[in-house]
Amino acid sequence: MKRASRILTFFRYNYGFQAPHTVLLDGTFCQAALQNKINLREQMPKYLAEEVHMVVTNCVLQELEKLGSTVYGALAICRQFTVAKCPHKPARTASECIKHLARRSKTKDHAKYFIGSQDDNLLLNLRDLGGIPLMSIKFNTILLEKPSNESLNGVQKSKDELEKVKELKEEVLGSELLKKRKRKGPKDPILCRARKPRWTRKLNSCQVRFRERLARRRMKLRLLKKRRTLAQLRGSGQGKGVKKPMNLKRVFR
Repeated sequence: MKRASRILTFFRYNYGFQAPHTVLLDGTFCQAALQNKINLREQMPKYLAEEVHMVVTNCVLQELEKLGSTVYGALAICRQFTVAKCPHKPARTASECIKHLARRSKTKDHAKYFIGSQDDNLLLNLRDLGGIPLMSIKFNTILLEKPSNESLNGVQKSKDELEKVKELKEEVLGSELLKKRKRKGPKDPILCRARKPRWTRKLNSCQVRFRERLARRRMKLRLLKKRRTLAQLRGSGQGKGVKKPMNLKRVFR
């Protein structure tokens, strides 16, 4: 869970992925879920710890229908999910359709997808594309892949571009104009108000009585302790010449 959370944070801050997430699945992923007895509707949101919408495409459904009864279970699972729009008429293979939607998802005007697949060639192509969260089923559980090298390089390129833009601005405008000016205006009196010392705060009557009672109790305990000590000294013969303790009855009248 922590590993998935770290990867989600990377894609959220660097590629703009926000919940609810849309996970695009193919037939191989649904077949693996069936074989490993994984309920995708329950396990996917638990694994990502965020709201999830799972989708398939018409190309994925038609490919499974052509394969026949061997993948009937995977087809039944895929039919439970929303069908995302794809522009392919006639239908293409599932891998071609998913690659097309993945490339399109990198533009601003289109939805961003997580991709779930067991197809190694498809996953390899998507890793080279970069910026796409990839999921697969391994060791009887759902796994979110760590960011590919292309995804990491894309982040570094964007940082380098920002630094170049900053350097150009400094050359044109000068570094002094780019410095942030302090905001002028009245300060917030609540934030500027000094906190009162503890001993100057006003106490209500209950607090005053409680403190007086506590002080009397402490004084009584000190006197009792002193009386015990004197009694022990007298018993051992070392208490001659020691003053008697104050009468407790007088103190607590």
